[in-house]
Amino acid sequence: MEETIVSKEDVARKVSMKEGTSLFIADEVYALLGDDKFLEDWDSLYYSCEWSNAFFSPSFAKCFYEVFEQEYTPIIIAQFENGNLKALLPLNVEANAVLEQKTFKVKGVGYHYAEYQGWLAERGLEVSFIKEALALLLKTFPTAEIHLKYLPAKIPVDWVSEPAWSAKCALQEWGRPLMRMSDPELPKFFKKRSYKTKLNRLKRSGKLEFKEVTDRNEYADMLPALALQFDFRQGAMFNKKHFQDNPKKTDLMMRLFDAGLLHSTILTLDGEIIASIIAVTGQNWIHLGGINTHSPEHAVHSPGFVHFVLLSEMLSKDENMVFDLTPGGDEYKERLATDRDVTYGLIISNSKKAILKGKARVEFDELMLRQGRRPVSVENDVRKELHIWKHRAKNLTKRGLPKLYDNPKVRLENVYEINKKEDCEQLSFKVKKNHLEDLLLYWSEGNQATRWEALTHFMKSMERGEDVYCVSRNTELMACIWVANGKAIVKSEELSTVFSEEDHVMYHFYCKPQFKKEFSGFFKAIVQQMPVKGHIKALLSKDYKFLIENLNCFKAG
Repeated sequence: MEETIVSKEDVARKVSMKEGTSLFIADEVYALLGDDKFLEDWDSLYYSCEWSNAFFSPSFAKCFYEVFEQEYTPIIIAQFENGNLKALLPLNVEANAVLEQKTFKVKGVGYHYAEYQGWLAERGLEVSFIKEALALLLKTFPTAEIHLKYLPAKIPVDWVSEPAWSAKCALQEWGRPLMRMSDPELPKFFKKRSYKTKLNRLKRSGKLEFKEVTDRNEYADMLPALALQFDFRQGAMFNKKHFQDNPKKTDLMMRLFDAGLLHSTILTLDGEIIASIIAVTGQNWIHLGGINTHSPEHAVHSPGFVHFVLLSEMLSKDENMVFDLTPGGDEYKERLATDRDVTYGLIISNSKKAILKGKARVEFDELMLRQGRRPVSVENDVRKELHIWKHRAKNLTKRGLPKLYDNPKVRLENVYEINKKEDCEQLSFKVKKNHLEDLLLYWSEGNQATRWEALTHFMKSMERGEDVYCVSRNTELMACIWVANGKAIVKSEELSTVFSEEDHVMYHFYCKPQFKKEFSGFFKAIVQQMPVKGHIKALLSKDYKFLIENLNCFKAG
């Protein structure tokens, strides 16, 4: 076995494709990616290996390595025979982690942008290569923790239980739901009443169009809107904003599109994108992991579900196609699956502590699944509570921080009817409704509520059918007013006790201190946008009444 020890002083040696198994890092990897013979051999492995998918292709690796060159250091462990590539394990590590020579994580190429990770090998080398590769990696970087998630089905994992590896590995099984387009029962799914009902409701709302996007310019034009929808939902659910926090994700999505690795479909209502699925594709497989969005403003009509069914129906025209719903334990995926197989999560380390921690996590996840709970959701709920309490503790001594919204009791004494006057002066105040870009400008600093809480509340409000009017300034959200009407009132146990579906109820007011003097103008501008039909009412606590005390053209009574 050829060993390559990478020192702190020299991480960019001249590449030499020697016989046996070697480790390449940093500039060595980019040199390999510039070698046509190496890429041809990798491509051959990609198409011949029975467990490979698009995330194992040289095209995907090149896109990721080149876009994130500054953020991640590439590592490839490869085995050569007579100058030909026989097996490889593509990896990456956060930049500078190797040079610091501390404990660090090594992950499969793509990091969290790749749904699947692992190795490729010619028949007969599947097990011997990965054991050699991992032994070399752990010898080169003794403090490294190698995380591979998810390993695809059919990849060999029995070697993990061997005495030499069992103490260094933590293996976890994950069920993977699939929709096989060859399944004879699949057409029944497209005729279900629940789907037809939702589809017809959307059609009655306007001009509905589902289409695949294959034109690069059209894809580039729609990507910013999809990034907003994706970040808004990810921010509300997981406190993650992939595109906003790292604009290079946009570059990656463009590169993957240009490489032919994306299957892109959108659902529009009167020209507005209300749902999308940008899936990674290759070898007759479509992998749901990518961008999966829907507009929270239209969530009451389930556009995400309708789009999913329309996509499945389109894919069903090719019986060789498989729609991979991806692992993770999502209940809705399990309901939609026609078949299932098993994938794996694998941690490898010299550290007994790291492996014990990994095995404890496996036991915890299996316990949660037996109880019918999704492990990721349980972990996320705990993380959210800790995040909120940490923020509250930090601001414990600070007074006067603005709340996310006032919460007056729904009583007649707190209700103010707003009379819209025809002679009201024209206002130039720019107010936006359900504008995700502005709502994402809410910052935890200087507020009682965390950004995570705020985005969750914004999303749930819109999903209930409420509208959130907002204004921002200097990249910060200044003020919001929530407006409920129609079915949103009927569905609310609290609001329906005082208001009817003919009412337009302005409630839940948020205002930054520096915007208080302008809030009345903001309020007026929203009222101007209200339809004349029905009653406009405000639900205000005494503490917040001052925000509209100086109204000139409206009466409160």
